[in-house]
Amino acid sequence: MYVAHVGDSRIVAGVKNRYNRIEPKALTIDHKPSNRSEIERIEKLGGQVLYKNGVPRVVWARTKHSHTGPVRRSTHVDHIPFLAVARSLGDLWSYQFEHEDYLVSPEPDITHHIIDPEHHRFLVIGSDGLWNMMSVYDAVRQVEKYSWERANKSGGRLLSHTISKQLVQTTINKWNARSLRADNTTAITIFFEFPRS
Repeated sequence: MYVAHVGDSRIVAGVKNRYNRIEPKALTIDHKPSNRSEIERIEKLGGQVLYKNGVPRVVWARTKHSHTGPVRRSTHVDHIPFLAVARSLGDLWSYQFEHEDYLVSPEPDITHHIIDPEHHRFLVIGSDGLWNMMSVYDAVRQVEKYSWERANKSGGRLLSHTISKQLVQTTINKWNARSLRADNTTAITIFFEFPRS
């Protein structure tokens, strides 16, 4: 399995260990402006990371709203702590002409993983709204528990869409319990079902 990842959504595998317990194995590293390597890359391109409401963000240097005419070195700019991700697709505003590169990079991390039918059970792909409220351990435990319950009630079929829905609902309930406005929350659960010989 190849994984091409950019941003702060996360992919976690549920993997059976030697004690027959399912454990989480993160397959991606979040591209956040709190990561030392991402800060160094951004600063090397002339950008910066500032905190806003306790969250590190990539700074958007934009001309003041009152500015008219061409942009020169003497043009006054506002420095706005903007995005809480260090890599994403489509953030053209972050292009640095001087360095011919993006502060918010579209370059993915690409990894290769061998799926072992004896150990790999499922993947959980979730947006940051999911992972901000739920640990990888809690997510894997919930998928493991729910998949067994559903498999036993549905004649052996794993209903991954209902498991994903439950992950999202559990997360939204956690956002609400903390009286916080929920971040976008998406989950996809993929089960590995291997043919039996």
